[in-house]
Amino acid sequence: MGCLVGIAAFLFSSDLLLVADTALCSCGMLQLAVSSAGSFADWYQGIVMFGDPSQVPRILTICILALTAVVLLIITGFMGFGRQETS
Repeated sequence: MGCLVGIAAFLFSSDLLLVADTALCSCGMLQLAVSSAGSFADWYQGIVMFGDPSQVPRILTICILALTAVVLLIITGFMGFGRQETS
């Protein structure tokens, strides 16, 4: 959903849609981290009970990529869509 809002923000040059895109991507990243808590618990304890501890490296990779995307979205939120300041 966040990707679709991001495309719409680019096409319509809307700052409000850009903020919504950042919020949706942040919520998606948080949902991934919360839903994989069982895998982290199993990895930490060295057991297989709540999740799959072998997936922790993949989960961390996805979280790092998602965090990078959110930081880039926040940075682009401070940049204008081709607007030039008049002097």
